[in-house]
Amino acid sequence: MTDPLVFLSISLEANKGAYAVLVGSGVSRGARIPTGWEITCDLIRKVAVTQNQEFREDPVG
Repeated sequence: MTDPLVFLSISLEANKGAYAVLVGSGVSRGARIPTGWEITCDLIRKVAVTQNQEFREDPVG
């Protein structure tokens, strides 16, 4: 299996002028865009509501 970073670097080499920015989901936090973790917690809350289940303040718990 090919390493994803190797695949990415080969793709960038083949497509001159293309760029890749590898960042974590927290980078969007400053722009008030939900992080990956916040989206996950929101999804857990929504699933709990559809299942008529109560959830605590910490949805993962």
